Amino acid sequence: MIKKILIPLLLVVLMLGLCSCSDPITTPTEGGTPTPAPSEAFEAKYMKPGDTYKLFYYYLAEDCGLEGVFTSATARDQLSLELGKRMQTEFGIQIKFLTQTGSWFTDYCNSAAAGEPMADMMFAGGPHLMMEHYMWNGIPGSAIISLSDYDYVYKFDDDEYWDTSAQEQMCTYNGELYYFVTRLIGESMVNLNQFTFYNKRLLSDAGYSAETLVQTAKEGNWTWDYFEQVALAVNDPDKDVYALITAQENSLAYNLMASNGGDFVKTETVDGEQVDRFAGWQNESIEAWDFFLDLAKQGLVRPNSMGNEINLFLNGKTAMMMTYLNRADTFYEVVEDDDFFGILPIPKAPGAESYVCTQNWFMPYCVFNNIENPEGTVEFCSIFFRPPYAMSSQESIMLMQAELSTRLRDQASVDFAIESLDYVYPSKMMLYNRTTAQYMWGATDSFLSGETTPAIYYASVRDAYNNEIDKYRVNVDN
Repeated sequence: MIKKILIPLLLVVLMLGLCSCSDPITTPTEGGTPTPAPSEAFEAKYMKPGDTYKLFYYYLAEDCGLEGVFTSATARDQLSLELGKRMQTEFGIQIKFLTQTGSWFTDYCNSAAAGEPMADMMFAGGPHLMMEHYMWNGIPGSAIISLSDYDYVYKFDDDEYWDTSAQEQMCTYNGELYYFVTRLIGESMVNLNQFTFYNKRLLSDAGYSAETLVQTAKEGNWTWDYFEQVALAVNDPDKDVYALITAQENSLAYNLMASNGGDFVKTETVDGEQVDRFAGWQNESIEAWDFFLDLAKQGLVRPNSMGNEINLFLNGKTAMMMTYLNRADTFYEVVEDDDFFGILPIPKAPGAESYVCTQNWFMPYCVFNNIENPEGTVEFCSIFFRPPYAMSSQESIMLMQAELSTRLRDQASVDFAIESLDYVYPSKMMLYNRTTAQYMWGATDSFLSGETTPAIYYASVRDAYNNEIDKYRVNVDN
C-alpha cells in the first residue's frame, strides 16, 4: 500500500517542480506541442499597474493573502499560488481576497446592484445559486455582468481550459454568458462525477468477483438487468446486509433516471423558444423510478437510507451505492484494506448505447456589475483561473492518474473514473436544486408506501415546478 501511494505522490512533486521556478517555462503536451505558461501565453492589455482585483470567496474567514488561501498541498493550490505571485510581480497588480460579511453573498450582490460594488468578482458557490445571482432583485444582470459583452477581451471558449458544455447548458441566459467554469485538474476533474461503488468482498462472496465485474463493465454489459442480478445475489437482510441504499438526495433513483435519458429538468422548445422545463413526468424518468421501486419491493434497498451512505457502506451494511467519487476520500482515510471497494460506471439502461454519468456540480465564477475596470477584471479571470494544463495534455492525465491512485485501490477503478470524462454531462436540475428538493426528495417515501406513484405525483407537480423555473425567466437561446 505504501509503495502505491508514494509513486503517485512523487509524480505530483515532480510535476510541481516543473512549474515552481521563477523563470518562464513551457511544458510538453500530448503530440509534442508546447503549452506556454500563463505569463507567456497572455499579455496584459486591460489590467493596469497599481490595480487591485478583489475576489469574494464565501468560505474565507479572513483575508489571509495568497499564501493563506492556497495552503493545501494539492497541485492546483500550489500552482495557483505560484501564478498569483507571478501575476502580481509581472503585471504590477494586487490580488485581494474578501470574506463573508455575515450574509454570505447578499451584501456583495446588493452593493453591486446599487452601483457601489464591494468586490470585482465572486466564486458563485455552485450551480444551485447561479439563478439567484443572475436574477438579483428580480432583474436579470443587476448584480453581475454579461461576460459576452466583453468577449473582445476574452471568450472563455477553449474547451481544453473551460467547461464549455456547462457554460453553454447552464451559464448562458438569453444568449449571454454570465458565468465561466474553469476546468479542474487532477482528480478534481472527476471528483464530482457519480459512479457505482461496490464492496469487493461482499460481492465476491456472492459469486461476483471484482475481476468479473470489471470485465463485464469493460465489455459494456454492466446493465440494469445485470445490476439487479448482482443485487439479488448479495442481498441478505437477515444479516443486516442490503444490496443497495437510496443514498444522498436519492442518488440511486436519480442516476437510474440519467442512465435512461431522464432528468428532472430539460431544455424544451415552447412556442418556438427554448426554455427549461420540468421533465420528471416523462417516460424516461418514470421508467427509471419504476425500476427503482421494483428493486425496493424485492427488498434490495435498505429502508430509510436517504443519507448516511458513507457509514453504511464503510460498515458493510450495503454492498453497492451510487454517489460522488469524492466519497472515496473517506474510505482512503479510514480503511487500509486494498480489497475493500471498487467503482464501476452507473449501469446502462435497456437500449442505451453507452454509460452515462451526471455532473451536477461545478465551480462557477462571475464578475460584479458596476465595477471600475470590467475589462481588466475579465482579463484577470482569463489568466488567474485558467488551468495550468490543457485537459487532454500528458501533464493533466498524469496528475489525474497519480491523485486518483492514492484514493482508488485498483487500476480498473482509476480507468473507469477517467473514462467517465467521455460520457459525463451537466445536469440542469442543479440550477433549480431548491425547487427539486422541495418537490422531489420527500416524495420517495410516498412512492415506497404505495400512497402514490411517480407518474401520478410528477404529473401533479409539473405546473408548480415550471412556475418556479419561470420566476427566473431563464431562456437558453444558445
